[in-house]
Amino acid sequence: MFPRAINFHLLRACNARCHYCFARFRETPNRLPTVLAIEVMRRVREAGGEKMNFVGGEPTLHPDIERLVVAARELGFTTSIVSNGARLEKLLASPGGKLLDWVGLSVDSATDAGNTLVGRGGPGYTAQVVAHAQRARANGAAVKLNTVVTQHNVNEDMHSLVLAIRPQRWKVFQVLRVEGQNEDTVADLLVDAAAFAAFVARHDSLFDAGVAVVAEDNGAMTDSYAMVDPMGRFFGNSGGVHCVGQYILEVGAEAALASVGFSNQRLLARGGEYAWARGERQSAQGEA
Repeated sequence: MFPRAINFHLLRACNARCHYCFARFRETPNRLPTVLAIEVMRRVREAGGEKMNFVGGEPTLHPDIERLVVAARELGFTTSIVSNGARLEKLLASPGGKLLDWVGLSVDSATDAGNTLVGRGGPGYTAQVVAHAQRARANGAAVKLNTVVTQHNVNEDMHSLVLAIRPQRWKVFQVLRVEGQNEDTVADLLVDAAAFAAFVARHDSLFDAGVAVVAEDNGAMTDSYAMVDPMGRFFGNSGGVHCVGQYILEVGAEAALASVGFSNQRLLARGGEYAWARGERQSAQGEA
């Protein structure tokens, strides 16, 4: 079964230098021209994809990000982006940016200093995250946060920031080592399963505030994401090793996906399918 949710890593360029980054794409110096990136999305849509999540690198650095969002919506996708905010304000103010159904914001600490420790942000970063969330909601988008748990934040209490934003989903990831991407910089950041579980438990009360805390340990993340690289190839992390598959434009979306270790069962097991369309979200909220 072809996955409903697709993560399109549009480019390797990024304004941040997160030490744990698993998407450095050293073997992928280029990206597809925009017209071919749109064709990749069309092939994925025809195969059964339903949600297109734009990631990177930093997706707002793509010169045609607005055009890509518009194209994804025209193809019938639920549209999503995960950003560190580099040029997000400009995108959210654009006609295309207002077509985003989900805006994901990357933040690893409730303090600017904590984010800087892992190579993200700087002065004013956390305030910027709050402002972006407010603008996204004003556009009618749902908001999610993405946080990677490392040695720098494993003992932190992030209630204050999460409650200031009140995202529909807060995705909490155990930092993952991926050979071929981050093995040279991640060793000092790794946390064990018990420490990760303690971080998640510390924030359990957020469920009562209406925040869905979605925790993913290393096992949950392995082979459970359908990811497309900047050249239009599916890639994965089987056995903790970065692997790149065939080109979607050469063999089709289904065959290209089969050339990496993706498992739709693993995607379902980690809760990778949920009420993401606007109508579905409203229905789910009405039932709650």
